[in-house]
Amino acid sequence: MSLTDTLSPDLIHHRTEKGQLAVAQSTRLLSPEALRLLLLFNGFTPTRHLLTRLQSDMPEAPKVLAELEQMGLVRTVHTVH
Repeated sequence: MSLTDTLSPDLIHHRTEKGQLAVAQSTRLLSPEALRLLLLFNGFTPTRHLLTRLQSDMPEAPKVLAELEQMGLVRTVHTVH
């Protein structure tokens, strides 16, 4: 079972203010994969859906998500009801 499978289908993340600044500055502190994933978080699309779409060409996406959370660039907004 992958991390993607363990995520609630209703969990939603969005970029924090720090994440918005990282995108605007195109910071070199982020890998291209991390920046790509960070750009996808909009506060509306379920996180599991985003990670599933990336699974074939970016299998490390769940790990990158964990890193983005740890850095304070994304956070959970809410879950869909």
